[in-house]
Amino acid sequence: MDGLLELKLEQIEQVTAVRRATPTNEQTAAWYAVRNKMFSLNREGAWAAARKAKEGAWSATRSAGGGDVLFSYAAFDAVLGLGLRDVLESDHYETLTKPMSQMMPWLMGCAHSIPAPSLRTGRSYSGGSWKQRLQKGELT
Repeated sequence: MDGLLELKLEQIEQVTAVRRATPTNEQTAAWYAVRNKMFSLNREGAWAAARKAKEGAWSATRSAGGGDVLFSYAAFDAVLGLGLRDVLESDHYETLTKPMSQMMPWLMGCAHSIPAPSLRTGRSYSGGSWKQRLQKGELT
């Protein structure tokens, strides 16, 4: 979720609009899948990473002059989707990442294509962010 602080208010509002347009039943189904997978597979680290992304997104929203909390929820959902992508159904992954993919289109190419980081302990791989590693061609 690198680059959140560089987003303009218009970009944040675009993500928020997509998040707001997501049908409640799709969001609920994705959240049930996350809950079931995260705790049954001992991946609580995904939750910690998502909370950090949510805080960063809220800072980005305030820095850009916005006040809609849905952008931070979209960031939270996207990180959970990334962290659990190897065990989520693709429709649940898409529901979670679609709003943020408006500004970070690489998210839509990540479903099941690269292994999830080890989120059991909350540690991430060294060598840069997922976006940087994907752009360098290190992740296929």
